[in-house]
Amino acid sequence: MSGPESSLRGWLSDLFFPTLAEGDVEKLLRRLGTRGTVAVPGLGKASGVDDQRALLLRLRAWMTERNAQYDRLSFFTGLDRDITEGALVIGAEGERRSHAVAVVAERRKGRELDIRVYAPRGVFEGPPIEAPTGSPHAIGLAGDIAAALTSGDVAAFAACFEADGELTFASATGARRGTGEFESGFQTLSAAKPEVAGFAEEGQVTALELRTAGAPLLLTLHRGDSSLFRYGRVYGALSQ
Repeated sequence: MSGPESSLRGWLSDLFFPTLAEGDVEKLLRRLGTRGTVAVPGLGKASGVDDQRALLLRLRAWMTERNAQYDRLSFFTGLDRDITEGALVIGAEGERRSHAVAVVAERRKGRELDIRVYAPRGVFEGPPIEAPTGSPHAIGLAGDIAAALTSGDVAAFAACFEADGELTFASATGARRGTGEFESGFQTLSAAKPEVAGFAEEGQVTALELRTAGAPLLLTLHRGDSSLFRYGRVYGALSQ
């Protein structure tokens, strides 16, 4: 893309929705560069400047039509990707609703940047995004989580959480370990046949991008003081 470099500074996953909310599509395009890709549920995947611009303009229009407000929740970065968790509040006055969303910015070879947006079913109408193609080996407690999901072992999964740890899907209330809701949430997640397609860890936070039998998912896991996970959040179009 010709012209001056983008004035945007910071991590791309953290900048994505705030920059769109301000209408600065061209700044995002310059930051993405000519080799980047953007994938948004319902809007598809775009590579190349012209297609990226068209997709981002559609997403910006979608946000404007719904009077969308973006609230940032947390940010962290791993070796090859950074991840920002947040919420989109949309709808008319008196009918506004918050929807959990997450953005992953994966840094690939040759200065390529892949942006993936994870959102619950019903926020963006249309087909889900494509899953990332990697097959990394999750280590430590994250590896135990991945193994438990593969084997369907709810006890092993629960053992990775603190006694009052919680698992949250989309914008729902968290389900506490030891409750039927926690076990039901695990069974739903395990039944999707998840495979680790992306892995990031920084300090107290771990993220797993998951290929499934349906739409790809993002599972973020936040440790408590005990080093076990205090809570986990599932982003993406998973039927509950």
